[in-house]
Amino acid sequence: MTDLNLIKTIKSCKENFSITKCLELPSRSGIFATHAREDRYSGTIRCIYSRKGVLQAMTLMNDKVHAYKDQIGALSDVLPEVVKSYHEFTGECFQPGVLDAKTKQLIALGIGLFANNEVCTFYHVEEARSKGATDQEIMETVAVAGAVGGGHALSQGAMRVQKALH
Repeated sequence: MTDLNLIKTIKSCKENFSITKCLELPSRSGIFATHAREDRYSGTIRCIYSRKGVLQAMTLMNDKVHAYKDQIGALSDVLPEVVKSYHEFTGECFQPGVLDAKTKQLIALGIGLFANNEVCTFYHVEEARSKGATDQEIMETVAVAGAVGGGHALSQGAMRVQKALH
């Protein structure tokens, strides 16, 4: 199947902005294109490619990110100006400036990890990749977040706990 036919197939099987099983095409690398999704906000068709055994984790990750987006959509029904302002603010913050968009996504990933925010972690991994981040850059971001988190606990322990003990 050509890429053009793949895109046509994906477009033909989307339903209500949800992940829909639509095709299973083994490739020479053992990667399968098995799900498609239309992003509610951008209208982009995204195909999830996965090695066998990883598909469920990727689907879960995408389900959580898209559930968050759906809930933000519901919140906009109640507080439209708040949601609009939030999207404008974050959209402006993530525009390339002195820091490029990839670097900003890696920073957001590190903060998401430090805050133990699962949805932010999933979202910013995807966004960092879409901005060109390599697996190595993403994993180095994880290491830096780990160092900051460990340093935070150690510094607070050294200062607050010792103060409380005396």
